[in-house]
Amino acid sequence: MGIFSFSFALGVNVRGHAGARIPFGLMLLIVVASIPVLGPDAISFGPFIISYAAYLLSLRTMWIVNALVLATSLGVAVITNMVGDFIFLIGLLAVLVVVNAVNTALIRHSIRSGDLRMDHAILSSQDRMARDVHDVLGHSLTAVSLKAELAERLLDTDVAAARAELSQIRELTAEALESIRATVGGLRRTTLAEELEPVCAALDDAQLHTVLSGDAQKVHPVRSIVMSWVLRESITNVLRHAHATTCWITVRGDSLTVEDDGDSLAGSAEGHGLRGLRERARLAEANCRIGTSEHGGTKVSVQWD
Repeated sequence: MGIFSFSFALGVNVRGHAGARIPFGLMLLIVVASIPVLGPDAISFGPFIISYAAYLLSLRTMWIVNALVLATSLGVAVITNMVGDFIFLIGLLAVLVVVNAVNTALIRHSIRSGDLRMDHAILSSQDRMARDVHDVLGHSLTAVSLKAELAERLLDTDVAAARAELSQIRELTAEALESIRATVGGLRRTTLAEELEPVCAALDDAQLHTVLSGDAQKVHPVRSIVMSWVLRESITNVLRHAHATTCWITVRGDSLTVEDDGDSLAGSAEGHGLRGLRERARLAEANCRIGTSEHGGTKVSVQWD
């Protein structure tokens, strides 16, 4: 009876499921109350006590309860000289201890795995958001900067043309805001054909000659989305860093290549944008290669094998 009282005190003070402590205590009280009626047979409640502690109380409490129940059962069997009568029950208790220990270990492992998967999903979502926002804002702000410079030059010579450039800047900023909203909502799905028009316009504003070959309309829709991001980031880098005069854009059904005749990226460290391109390509099961163009500048290509 003293052992059961100790188990009850322990059960209500461990860190387990808060709502499970009171029923566990009531179960132990029932066992204690049945001793005058059942006598030594009261240890037949052992399997229920062990199982309850295994799945609803803490790990530490489970092992303490296992030890107390087994010790009590063995003690009662020896003291009453009924080892033969209780040998099956004691064996059952030992098997339950092992089975419950394995099951609870698997459950804890599953919970930890679920937490890790959730953390990975959150980090992947954050990384995707960072790539999308970087690509959207990088290209849009570059185009706005170029048009602002052009409008500034035109103010002294052609006010009407400068006003037209300012109007386009307003449209670009509105489009950028809308793209950010769509990106945050996970809704942005720009195709290659849709991306080519603003990209070519930005190259034209920067007074770069564009050589476009291939038909974007013939690209598979899923690949077209990936290609649009690659095109956007590649052209943003050309406009920002290349100091090029010509840009070559080649579209095939299974590949996209962007080349320029400006400064090569060879030997320079990759920024967030280029790392994002490689990650997008990897997720789409494509290969992204960044190297030196035969025209002297940089060559960026994405291709599906």
